[in-house]
Amino acid sequence: AFPYTPKWQARVDAEYRWDIGTDAEAFVGGDMNYQSRTNAGFGNVPLVDIPDYTLFNVRAGVEWDGWRVSLWGRNVTDRYYWTTAYYQTDTVNRLAGTPATYGVSVSYRFK
Repeated sequence: AFPYTPKWQARVDAEYRWDIGTDAEAFVGGDMNYQSRTNAGFGNVPLVDIPDYTLFNVRAGVEWDGWRVSLWGRNVTDRYYWTTAYYQTDTVNRLAGTPATYGVSVSYRFK
């Protein structure tokens, strides 16, 4: 197998929207990302195995007159995972994925 080629990957995304006024709309949604076990090198070297992981993200907000304000959370279960691994000489390095992150976004779409 080629490096960084998991056998399975999946993404599910769902969002619900409803009217809250004349030109305003609220939304709430979330997504799930799954990646099965993979290896970061040729030859399936156990030192650079990357275990499977599942990440969950959520979002909620409102839109009106071109404005959008949303609250969001990424990796809300705070799953510790690796995105890459490599070794040199006798040292193994693994780079961790992003921990739980939360924020607010404000945007405007010009018409």
